[in-house]
Amino acid sequence: MVISLALTMILELLAAAVVGLRGRDLLLTVIVNLLTNPIVTAFFYILSGTTELPVALIKAFLEISAIVAEWLIYRKYGVKIKRPLLLSVGLNGFSFFSGMLINHLI
Repeated sequence: MVISLALTMILELLAAAVVGLRGRDLLLTVIVNLLTNPIVTAFFYILSGTTELPVALIKAFLEISAIVAEWLIYRKYGVKIKRPLLLSVGLNGFSFFSGMLINHLI
């Protein structure tokens, strides 16, 4: 769980800085990931270990849930975030697929 959070934090902070987030909005990226990543990771392990649902379905449901939660937080608390849904989809997509690539390479 710690590795997932650390990797997500690094990737999303870098991506957020590249797209122009600064100050409070960059700090908000840290906060949303501290709120969502541990929950998503824990539920993934719980659901994949206790149900017969396909792993892809579990991941999709949890990632969409994280995107929606983060979008709502960015929308409410972002200072200069003009497109919070696009930001949430972009940052989550970047960290998710980067993580998959890293796992594949290891």
